[in-house]
Amino acid sequence: MKHPALAKVPAVTARIADSVRRVADNDERYEAGAVVPDGAWIKIDFSELPLSACGTFHSEAIEFVRAPAGLNEARAYIKDTFPTGGPDQIRQWWSSDDTLQSMRQLARQNLSPLGDGAFLAIRLDAPGQLTTTERRPSGQRLGLHVDNWDQMPMRTRAASRRRLTVNLGPGSRALLFASPSACHICRSLGRPDEHLPHTDDVRAFVANGGRLRCYSVVMEPGQAYVAPTELLVHDGSTLDARLPSIVAYWLGSWPVGVLEPA
Repeated sequence: MKHPALAKVPAVTARIADSVRRVADNDERYEAGAVVPDGAWIKIDFSELPLSACGTFHSEAIEFVRAPAGLNEARAYIKDTFPTGGPDQIRQWWSSDDTLQSMRQLARQNLSPLGDGAFLAIRLDAPGQLTTTERRPSGQRLGLHVDNWDQMPMRTRAASRRRLTVNLGPGSRALLFASPSACHICRSLGRPDEHLPHTDDVRAFVANGGRLRCYSVVMEPGQAYVAPTELLVHDGSTLDARLPSIVAYWLGSWPVGVLEPA
């Protein structure tokens, strides 16, 4: 089923980057060949975002929404207990028994009104990071990448689950995403229909002179996105944030429009 247009425009800040670049070979923070946004960010109207860049079906749509009501308790806990001190105090709070227990509750949380989802992870990201996703255990950053939780080849890639990502606060964070989609990139590289799209395809596309248009959408605490991260070249960013942000992830096959726009 094709997804309907959203009637209400989300209250988020949308921007576009001038270009992307490959990181320098001697930048040990990133994997070799990683791709990141480059140049100045230019503010754009929300209507200019390519929210259907991956396709026209529910499983291919990008939504910016309010966090599910079932997460209100977790959000309140973070708001009430997050320390006002520096990084050392924040690390102690994040690793304390009380915080760990509260965060583990998210794995069993009711995502009402979404229904069930598969809990993936929760993490705390420091402010000032151009991109946030790291490879474990090396700690190197991936840059713009493609997820592969469902391991679908190009032929059936559109059936992959979408990812719900909730900013639990206290700082803001952004979703970075690029067009064209992973499948479009793979086809331009001559990959067959049975090929499993991968971040290496994105890096090869850029290395071969392919152009990515990169967008940034800033989400405040209590806002979230539901996006096809197996189709979408993407990452998180806390570049402009003043405080760390705690983010939680789920996977699910949710229809468009279940959650209120952000």
